[in-house]
Amino acid sequence: MEPIAIVGVGCIVPDALSPTAFWRNVLSGKVSLTDVPASRWDHSLYYDPNRSTPDKTYVRRGGFVEGFQVDWRKFKIPPADAEAVNPLQWMVLEAGFQALTGVNDLPTETTSVIIGATGLGWQRDSGLRIRLDDMVDAVRQSEEIKQLSAVEREAILEIALRTFKARLKEVSEDNVVGASASVAAGRINMHFDLKGPHSSVDAGFASSLAAVQLAVNGLRDREFDLAVTGGVSELLSPLELIAFSKLGALGANGIKPFDETADGTVLGEGAVLFTLRRLEDALAAKDTIYGLIRGIGGSSDGRGKSLVAPRTEGQALAMRRAFENAGPDVTPASIGSIECHATGTPVGDASEVRALAEVYGSAGKGRVALGSVKANIGHLRSGAGAAGLLKTVLSLHHRKIAPTPGITQVSSRLELQTTPFFVAQTEGEYPSGGVPRASVSAFSFGGNNFHAVLEAFEPAHAPRLATSGRK
Repeated sequence: MEPIAIVGVGCIVPDALSPTAFWRNVLSGKVSLTDVPASRWDHSLYYDPNRSTPDKTYVRRGGFVEGFQVDWRKFKIPPADAEAVNPLQWMVLEAGFQALTGVNDLPTETTSVIIGATGLGWQRDSGLRIRLDDMVDAVRQSEEIKQLSAVEREAILEIALRTFKARLKEVSEDNVVGASASVAAGRINMHFDLKGPHSSVDAGFASSLAAVQLAVNGLRDREFDLAVTGGVSELLSPLELIAFSKLGALGANGIKPFDETADGTVLGEGAVLFTLRRLEDALAAKDTIYGLIRGIGGSSDGRGKSLVAPRTEGQALAMRRAFENAGPDVTPASIGSIECHATGTPVGDASEVRALAEVYGSAGKGRVALGSVKANIGHLRSGAGAAGLLKTVLSLHHRKIAPTPGITQVSSRLELQTTPFFVAQTEGEYPSGGVPRASVSAFSFGGNNFHAVLEAFEPAHAPRLATSGRK
């Protein structure tokens, strides 16, 4: 199949407001996870180490984007309108700007934007605000409040209603448009005057690789000539931490993918975007080429134990489809590193390694490095696959395998002794001989699985490769 060139990269993630900073952090093994910043919310209101306490979270940590200042002048958005824009949209706009910077010969008529995104943004505020009257009326009907005089009762309720509304954004035309994840892609189209179709894709935590697959397929099918794609997650709120605490998915002691003591994940936030072009067109435009997407495949788990239980068979199917999509010259035996979905949940990590072993076989012990960028910046949810893809693209571009930090003892549950895999705990090199290749996974509860196969850009091989995959 026709190779797709990655000709631009952009990111806004914890501790890194550019791809250069991101790669520096990842290569050095930096962990960018912190306690909830005081500027976000008073975490003491929501925290309780007892996992069974209702409406509380037992975790303090996350991957937070701090220090990101939006230049509304650069994007020509009036200050009054800018105040109503969800930070999710701002992150997409800035990451898209980075990804398109340096791209030569931008075909505005035939450029598409496809973003993996989930969530309602500030519409949560709107939903709470319009329910306030109902909640205040429920208090009014309580026996305790009825014991007060009518004057006292209404005065207290009026103060409560006014105080709550002051903290919640009013429902308006501006914040309905400014909050929606579906509008995020359109911000890029509007700023760059792009005429190709734009959309936001919701495939859960696999959203960003789902978006990349649509972009790759659209380029190969000549539906458009350039694509901006990737994924974004909303800024964290107490709701996410509480919800995932009730799922039992969060790690009480941080996130440790592949480690013997791993007990769950840590949530993160941010945006990671790429600019894609057919290799032949990228060569003609003399673009900087960071790497090539050779194949990408997706699958559903079908009928499993539950919507949240990982299924090895479904994950392996996505991996096989990725290699089928890449073509016969790209095989699992040629892969030097794999960026796993690995969230730090013991069951999930072990299930993923079993799926990898089914596809990659057992030959060549210690041949393929495993990693997970979630140990650095947390689980970016709908942006998770894009974060893993960025780490992999830059790894191939620089010919360096970045370590996964925080591992003290590789988990025996992974049974790596019967596989070709090892967990990369220090900076490494790709095997000599042949073009460096790597792969990336992104999975989601609900049974969504995606796997992408990438290759380093080798100028000497590029002209032959560009024409051999042409339809």
